Amino acid sequence: MDSGYLTMDSGSDSDSDAESSIGPTYPKVVVERAPNHDNTNPCFTAWELCVEASDDIPDVSAPGSAEQRPKLSVQMYDTTLEAGDDEHIRALVRRIYEETEDRIGNCRIDLYGLPMPVDTEGEERVTRCVAHQKAEIATRNATGRSDFFIPPTFGDQWDRGIIIVNKPERDWHDDYSSFICVDFDKLPKYRSPRPDPHWEHCGLNSLDEAVSSLRESRQWFYDCYVLEGIIDRDLENWSRHSNRALERRPAESTAS
Repeated sequence: MDSGYLTMDSGSDSDSDAESSIGPTYPKVVVERAPNHDNTNPCFTAWELCVEASDDIPDVSAPGSAEQRPKLSVQMYDTTLEAGDDEHIRALVRRIYEETEDRIGNCRIDLYGLPMPVDTEGEERVTRCVAHQKAEIATRNATGRSDFFIPPTFGDQWDRGIIIVNKPERDWHDDYSSFICVDFDKLPKYRSPRPDPHWEHCGLNSLDEAVSSLRESRQWFYDCYVLEGIIDRDLENWSRHSNRALERRPAESTAS
């Protein structure tokens, strides 16, 4: 089963000649459009593709394949006034990925545009982004496909987490509330008085840590959840339940 890691077939371990024939590889950042159930606003994803060092460099602006695209992801929202612009989101997700890539490792960053007025309070930004994220998770899971999967945190406190861009890029270096880190869907065993969702502001200097915290389960995710087929069984169940709900709607509408 495909583990979600991008690998290059270099032959058997004993065949050193075959291995050396591949040549060195280096990373390229792929930025491509990602699904968004809210088709009035953009979503782009950024991830790293290892390519062979040669004169024939692939077009990394083209969509990646499901086999290459990492299944693990960090979910982010841009709520600034520019967030409705495709090129803005495309450029911003690349910048965020490149500034955190040393700690990303086989993980996408999905960035949604969800523009809001400048004077929108933090609580409203969080409420709207969490609502969008829950709807997006349900929509993607219903497809039964894993190539744009949105995984849980697999933590022991919160099931989900997102990061919100709260201020324009020009203010990031001078502001310690440029981002909002959000945890939501509290797990039953986490007995805490913290509200759900729970959120706090952070600055650019904390972005690396915030992104890293949302991918702490990376090794278990690929070694167990993906390789052992748990992800496929979960997606099959989610897709089946979603389709049943859709089938019931016409009957319910007729009855009413």
